[in-house]
Amino acid sequence: MIFFAPLFQTISIIYSAVEEKSCIDPPEVGPCRAIMPKWYYNQQTGNCHEFLYGGCQGNGNKYSSEEECLQYCGAGLYVYRTFISFKYFYYSSIIVLLIFMSLLPTKFTSYCNFKWHVSSQ
Repeated sequence: MIFFAPLFQTISIIYSAVEEKSCIDPPEVGPCRAIMPKWYYNQQTGNCHEFLYGGCQGNGNKYSSEEECLQYCGAGLYVYRTFISFKYFYYSSIIVLLIFMSLLPTKFTSYCNFKWHVSSQ
């Protein structure tokens, strides 16, 4: 059962890489009380707007500048990046599954091994 830990760590790393930024979430201040100016993308207007971020937690729809926000979310770029991220996640998941299958003990995979016997008759 020890081989499950690296598998789940790999999946969580892949998932966190995919879900890092967002352009669809509403701005979220978070529970902390710092006052940090950040920018979020508004899907309805198609523009980036400023809000005051609390400094911790929140979501992925926060950017340091309007330029960074527009560079990531503007002009339909987010849809393209989401597709690429999904494609990356899909193929990475298949690779992780294949690695997992190769680590299975042979008693689980022995029914797949065919043995041939050649008779001299």
